[in-house]
Amino acid sequence: MLSSSIAAFCLLTLLAFFGPVESPALTPWLLAIFGLLTFFPLVRWVTRRQVDFFEMIYAVSFGYFIYFVLGYIQSMSEPVIAAEQIIYEGYVNKALLYTATGFSVLLVGYYGPFAFSLKRTLPRLRLATDPAQAHLALYLLYAFGTAIRLYLLSLGTHTWSTKLEEIAYGSSMNALASNLAYLNNLASTAYVLATVYFFSEGRTRVLGVVLWGVMLPLECLWGFLQASKSAFIPTAMAPFIAMNYLRRRATVGHVILPVLFVVFIVYPAVTEYRGWAVDYPIQLNTLAQDLPKIGRDLLTGVTTEESQTYVGGAPSMVIRRVDGTSTVSKVIQYVEGHGIIYGQTLWQLPLILIPTMFLPKKYEHLAYGSEFYGEVQGVYGTTSGIAIMQAGEFYLNFGLRGLLIGMFLQGILYRVWQIYWVQGDPLSIAFFILGWRILTLIEVPLSFAYGELIREVVFMIPIVWLMTRRASREPGPVSGRPPP
Repeated sequence: MLSSSIAAFCLLTLLAFFGPVESPALTPWLLAIFGLLTFFPLVRWVTRRQVDFFEMIYAVSFGYFIYFVLGYIQSMSEPVIAAEQIIYEGYVNKALLYTATGFSVLLVGYYGPFAFSLKRTLPRLRLATDPAQAHLALYLLYAFGTAIRLYLLSLGTHTWSTKLEEIAYGSSMNALASNLAYLNNLASTAYVLATVYFFSEGRTRVLGVVLWGVMLPLECLWGFLQASKSAFIPTAMAPFIAMNYLRRRATVGHVILPVLFVVFIVYPAVTEYRGWAVDYPIQLNTLAQDLPKIGRDLLTGVTTEESQTYVGGAPSMVIRRVDGTSTVSKVIQYVEGHGIIYGQTLWQLPLILIPTMFLPKKYEHLAYGSEFYGEVQGVYGTTSGIAIMQAGEFYLNFGLRGLLIGMFLQGILYRVWQIYWVQGDPLSIAFFILGWRILTLIEVPLSFAYGELIREVVFMIPIVWLMTRRASREPGPVSGRPPP
């Protein structure tokens, strides 16, 4: 695999120097080469007849295929989008060539010896836990996170239904709520912990009832009220990843099932809700009355064939949303006209880690990124996040050299995260899941992605300490099947 990745890099480099890069006739060939490159990791499936579908490289490769190959092909079939893309036509091939070359060095970083050398320098962690102690801790953690969510709902904030008003007139959250808002994510962390213990030897009937009867429905409801598609990814994937590493190897069906859930249920429902959420401003005291109305309007929208959110057209909706090639084309055009920006979008990373109580205008500073990305993309006044793709952000900040180095380092990080945490014990797999859902989203701005990753790890440290205190004095870790 390493030699194939190096060969692909050499081929793409030669093409950059000697090929007619700006010729429209080259575009189909670049799409074909990029598509083939994203399927390189699956060669292991063909040769060994067994593959770990939740290994990070497969999710990352799938993301690049969807965003840069399939997404572009679909967008060009839309007359309006195709007409708009004409002004960037000279940059499309550069976007495909640069990103494909970057992906080839990402594979070199992933399959090379660098990750294994780095892993040997990292400390070994003792993460054995007492089952009863671990279960009690995650129940309390989930109750605490849920209490914070209820508090936010009582203030009528932190949902999509109030987002437009808060953007226009400022948030209604007081200082206490602002500082506690992020802690609601402890409920999601507890949900991930519950999934890994459910599939380990520490499984109990009570845990099963709480996980599937309480946590899963509440996580889905909270993700829906935030109208966040990405919030459903850990909700849908965590049980299957936990099963894969702690109980038995996942099959293709185990991968397809959560994908179908996100595509055919989450995507149409969230898209439909975003259109009229402002009509039902969520308040805790009116939630019971509003949810049936929301459910009725939602069902009408996604089941009406004339609706733009009709569930039958969900795949087309998703593909239209994910055109990374056109996005990076605009980035390249911006850089050629204005020059690279030398890391200006990366200074936001420390802001992610600073509590609001120490930086009251934190979110005003964070808005700079979205506004700047909007300027690069020629999009203004949107309430949704502007994604320039991580490959585009590397290029915007440091040019082609920065794109290649950045994606090479990402490949090493993906591999290190995989081989360090997949050790067969529940807490290690919980760390892996939390990183998996952040690192595999290749459109999330770098500052937010890595800032959130660091923040998740920091929050996990006291949780792990509490859950391993007694077990550190007792032999016999709780684990599932041996690590692969």
